[in-house]
Amino acid sequence: MNNYVTLDFNKKHPGLFGDVDAMTEPLWQWDYGMILVVKGLPTKDTTEIHFYQKDSHRLAYRIAPEVEDVDIDDDDEFHVYIPNLMLEVQQNIEVFVYITSKNVGQTVRKGIIPIKGRAQPADYVNPDKEEEVSNMYEAMVSLSHDVAEKAIEVGQTAEAVEQVAEEINQIKGEIDQTAETISQTAAEVSQTAVVVSENAQAVEDAKAIVEADKEIVESLMRNIDDVPTEGSENLVKSGGVWEAIQEGGGGTYDYNMLTNKPTINGRELSGDMELEDIGDVPIPDEDIVEAVNSAFSA
Repeated sequence: MNNYVTLDFNKKHPGLFGDVDAMTEPLWQWDYGMILVVKGLPTKDTTEIHFYQKDSHRLAYRIAPEVEDVDIDDDDEFHVYIPNLMLEVQQNIEVFVYITSKNVGQTVRKGIIPIKGRAQPADYVNPDKEEEVSNMYEAMVSLSHDVAEKAIEVGQTAEAVEQVAEEINQIKGEIDQTAETISQTAAEVSQTAVVVSENAQAVEDAKAIVEADKEIVESLMRNIDDVPTEGSENLVKSGGVWEAIQEGGGGTYDYNMLTNKPTINGRELSGDMELEDIGDVPIPDEDIVEAVNSAFSA
């Protein structure tokens, strides 16, 4: 079975008109897998075969040679597939031979493939469409696989998001607990500040008492130091003794000449007396120093 027609530009075809250079044997509508053999081209440069149906505005391109399993008797023959889609319409196919070189593209020949009309066979399947459907099916299968993988990824992502949400809630609980602890600590600090303030006031009060005690002790020490002695340059300036002299008029530098001398335990203080002479037990010096130091350090 011959599944090709020949467009021979070396022969003159009767009945041709206008700019048509050659015409093939007619093909039946609904044929498919047909091959066009082109002969008599003027050059061996890159050749494109353009198929065109004017009324349906269908256009297809083929690069010659395209078919490898056709016996070619002549070196100047090219062979390409005729578009199956154009064979589905009862409309002649115009064929343009287009030669291209480095800087030039030119249409050099025009031919016609006549199409004879007939009813569509019941078992007709366009191989181009079948391949297209097959490609679409493969694409759909691949897409379904991609969708399934994406669904798994989305599921994993949702699980990860849920886990992150749980971690966030846990962290939020810890933050709330920490805030409560900070609030409690702030209350405790405030209470401590009040206690510290009260203690500070108590310390100030204690210092005032100590200062007062120091003044009393210093006053007592001054009274002891101000007792006049014979031969001193300055007479007593203050204390009970000086006031007694002021009231009695006149004065003396000799204590023994005084009248109404002071007494302790009913014994008059006169001359060189010891504590035992007035009935008192002497206090060791270290005890006196310790008592004074304790009073000043309080």
